[in-house]
Amino acid sequence: MLTKKLKTEYIIKNLQERILSSGGIIDEDGVTTYPRTRGGVQYIGRDFRRTIKIFKPIKSLEALTQATKLIIFKPMQDDVLGKEHFDEYKKVVGLEYVELNRNHNFTYLPDRQNLIEKIDKFLKS
Repeated sequence: MLTKKLKTEYIIKNLQERILSSGGIIDEDGVTTYPRTRGGVQYIGRDFRRTIKIFKPIKSLEALTQATKLIIFKPMQDDVLGKEHFDEYKKVVGLEYVELNRNHNFTYLPDRQNLIEKIDKFLKS
């Protein structure tokens, strides 16, 4: 039996660090302002943080793998999700878990092409 209560609070902490380093403003009780690299501003409400805190990723994945074929791509340089806490994902029966180089944007073309090839292969299997 896998751990159903994988902690997700670290995601909030890491995301807040990213927002603050971008010049954003954290408002725990209201709307957080997150300046994006392309010039826009993202607004994040308090319900987002609440949802992340109560989310049970392993339990959700186990339910999804009962209903469909499922793959997760874990970008290894993602500073919000980090590298910790992912051993449990690898144990989910029916889940294909793939670790890939780079961050969650896959802006580096060879890495993006590698991602697309892996998605294509998964969809064809």
